[in-house]
Amino acid sequence: MANAYSLVKYNVDHYDIVCNKCGIEKHEEEFYKCSATRVGRYYTCIECWSTKDKSGKNLNETEGEEKELLIDMFTAMGYDTNENIHEQFVQKIYDKYGIVIHK
Repeated sequence: MANAYSLVKYNVDHYDIVCNKCGIEKHEEEFYKCSATRVGRYYTCIECWSTKDKSGKNLNETEGEEKELLIDMFTAMGYDTNENIHEQFVQKIYDKYGIVIHK
């Protein structure tokens, strides 16, 4: 597997970055900004980023004991497991801290 340094090519005025998901070399503007990386961009392009599963494992896709455990955990934290957990989380953060988290 290539490391992050081999995924970046410096040109005179910009970086070309190889997306770590699709493997296509793209202009730096096609990647979201990220101050934690060497080039100041994420290594996954915007197109791949927008198509990736943001919710992780969905409660509806989970089965058996794992699903029961998750339902118990979310219920104990005050979430309605019949509604969207993420939207409830965003609302709780806003109510408690006044911070708006983008969905």
